[in-house]
Amino acid sequence: MKDKLFIGIDPGVKEKNGFAVWSKIKREFIYIYSHSTVKTLNLLMQYSQNFDITVFLEAPQLNKPVFIKHFNNKMNINEKLKIAQNIGINKDRSMIIKEFCDYYGIECNLCKPGKNSMTKFKKDIFQNITGYKSRTNSHSRDAAMLVFGM
Repeated sequence: MKDKLFIGIDPGVKEKNGFAVWSKIKREFIYIYSHSTVKTLNLLMQYSQNFDITVFLEAPQLNKPVFIKHFNNKMNINEKLKIAQNIGINKDRSMIIKEFCDYYGIECNLCKPGKNSMTKFKKDIFQNITGYKSRTNSHSRDAAMLVFGM
């Protein structure tokens, strides 16, 4: 019997796509890391060929658009524009990953990010909750929390 794997992905800028794999049989993470979008797509293909997988993808496109007036007033305009640009890149990455999954018949669930989501944990809290002690960054932890305990 093939192991059922749940894959969490937190799209990001450059090499910052969080990628986490939770094993239903082992009840633990078997992989947590951050990769480029190309490497993320490659890993999805490899896992889909060898396991029964379901993807949980953080999808910032499910949120309302961000407008500059909603940013912290202490930021200068360049900081605000950089954040808006990064959000746009994250939305695009998410849509590319979703399109890839749809094209190859990989089950992909979109997850709306938000202030109250269970994804934004610092390293020590993440380790206490999950028991995972290896190296992580914020993106890989966010991806991991999308699938933890499934």
